[in-house]
Amino acid sequence: MLIRHGSFVLFSLFAFACSSSDDKVDIGDRNVDSLGSKLEDFSGSWDGYAEAYTFGNPADSDRIRVSIDANGEGTVRFGDATLAGSPEPFVPFPPETSVSPSIDGSLPSPGFDYPIRTATLESTRLRFTLESGDVVGDWCALQPSAPDDRPFHDPYTCFGSAPFVGNEDQTVGSCIYEDPTTHEQTPFECLADANCLASCDCTASGCTAKELGTVSFDAALESTTRLVGTLTFPTSSSGSARLTVRFSRAE
Repeated sequence: MLIRHGSFVLFSLFAFACSSSDDKVDIGDRNVDSLGSKLEDFSGSWDGYAEAYTFGNPADSDRIRVSIDANGEGTVRFGDATLAGSPEPFVPFPPETSVSPSIDGSLPSPGFDYPIRTATLESTRLRFTLESGDVVGDWCALQPSAPDDRPFHDPYTCFGSAPFVGNEDQTVGSCIYEDPTTHEQTPFECLADANCLASCDCTASGCTAKELGTVSFDAALESTTRLVGTLTFPTSSSGSARLTVRFSRAE
C-alpha cells in the first residue's frame, strides 16, 4: 500500500506539471514603470495651493497653477491676479503697478506666467526652478540701451541718462530718451527708468533680465491625479520660505 500510494503521488505531480506547462499563469507585468518615473507622467495642467501662505503684496491668493509638457517645458502662475499683459518699449512693466515685480519684496509675484527652467526627474521626484527676473526678460529686451553717466549707475541702462523734463519741482513731466545716433528724443514715464535699473542688466548691445531670486520646486505624484511637494524661495527679510504645495490634475 505504501508503494502504491507513493507511486500515485509521483504520478499525480508529474501529470500536474505536464498539464500546466502550456498554461500561462498571470503574475502581473513586471516591466511596468512605477508612477512618476517619466517626465510625461507629470505632463498636463495642475491646479493647487500653498498651505498657510498667500502670494502677493498685498496678499492675493494661495493658488498655484502649473502647466508642463512631456519635455519639462511650461509655466507656473501664482495667485489669482490678472496677468500683466504684453510688455511694450518705453512703458513701465507691469503697467498697472508702481513697482517692478522683481523688487516688490514678495517672491514669487502674482500676475505672471513664470517660465519653467530646466526640469529634471530624480527617481520619481520632479524638480525645477523659476527665476524672478524671467518675467521681465521680454520687457528688458524691448528697451533701448544707451550710455548712462549718472553717478553710481552702470555704464549702460535701458534709456541712458534719461534726464527729467517737466516743471521746476519735478512733480509733472516725464523722462526723455535721446537716441545716441539720430539724437531723436522720446518722452516716457520715469517709472520705466526705475523698472530698468531694478530689473535689467544692459550693455552696448542690449538689455537682459537680472538674476533676482530663484524659486525651487520639488514634488512627487501621490496618484495620477494628485501631486504634492515643496516650494522654496527667498523672502524680503533676507530669509527664505519653504511651503508645502498640493495639486490636483486640472481637466
